[in-house]
Amino acid sequence: MKTTKSLLLTFTLALLGVFAFSQTTFTSTLMTNTATAHNFKDGVGGYTFATVNTAGDGNGVCAVCHTPHNTGTALPLWGHEASGSTFTVYASPTNTLDGTITSPSGASQLCLGCHDGTANLDAYAKSGAPTGSIAISSVAGNEYADFGTNLIDDHPISITYPAAADFAAEQMVDPATVAALDGFLYGTGDGTMTVECASCHGMHNPAVISKLLRKTNDNSALCLTCHVK
Repeated sequence: MKTTKSLLLTFTLALLGVFAFSQTTFTSTLMTNTATAHNFKDGVGGYTFATVNTAGDGNGVCAVCHTPHNTGTALPLWGHEASGSTFTVYASPTNTLDGTITSPSGASQLCLGCHDGTANLDAYAKSGAPTGSIAISSVAGNEYADFGTNLIDDHPISITYPAAADFAAEQMVDPATVAALDGFLYGTGDGTMTVECASCHGMHNPAVISKLLRKTNDNSALCLTCHVK
């Protein structure tokens, strides 16, 4: 029969084991982006963090986009300038597009803060941080670094997803089904759901490291998340 002391020791070791497992799981899940081109800390993205972050606000992977204090926007501790460019948005050449497209907004505007070809990696929104001149379009070998401001030939973003009453006629998957997949649709606050850059690309936990895809597009699997063809 175990004594009170041995029972306490067993319980403590078990608790520490659970904590260690949880911490490892959390860290490995959260930091998947360390293997992607968004990891400027280790130079994976073409520049080292010391080069990009001339403000010296730390040396973490997160700090290129996020700041713990004095964030530049109301969005989640965003520490980088959002895009202020004027965009030419996608237009259907056959006039068959059912969704409504607006200028890139929300999460897409944040992505384009680096990828519109006009902003810089070190254009921080944080108060007191310097605005530098390291253009992401200069990252060698990255054909996806600079989308420019003409998005007419790219998959539409900031486009409304069909309402529940219309999805079948528009050959789309039930919005309730898509919305249940974390991060695939974005709410605008009035019940409308939109498709943004991050609908297809996962910044923190990409399933496919190449192009940061949320899931593989083998046999059009990613496309078929939303489209019924």
